Amino acid sequence: MSETVVDGDERTVWRILGEPRRHHVVRHLNETNDVTTTADISRVIAEDCEVEYERIQSALRHVDVPKLADAGVVEYDAERDRIESTARVRRLCAILEAVEERLE
Repeated sequence: MSETVVDGDERTVWRILGEPRRHHVVRHLNETNDVTTTADISRVIAEDCEVEYERIQSALRHVDVPKLADAGVVEYDAERDRIESTARVRRLCAILEAVEERLE
């Protein structure tokens, strides 16, 4: 059974946001509001975090994006490497921003 991001389901939200790479995916999708690929997001993360591109792309493709898809945050076509956001991206991005504001 897939987990979904639902109001009041805090454990699911934190399980999804428990990996910083997924923060980048959520933010990227929220900012661009467009269909993207793991390659595109990997380039952004590699530049921002000075991390090896191939390693990031592998983790996104095999772990992070499928986890976001299982939770209903994105629609992911692994064969075409196509990632599309759902309305849940905005909600998760708002949660990330609220947490960051409290930490400042």
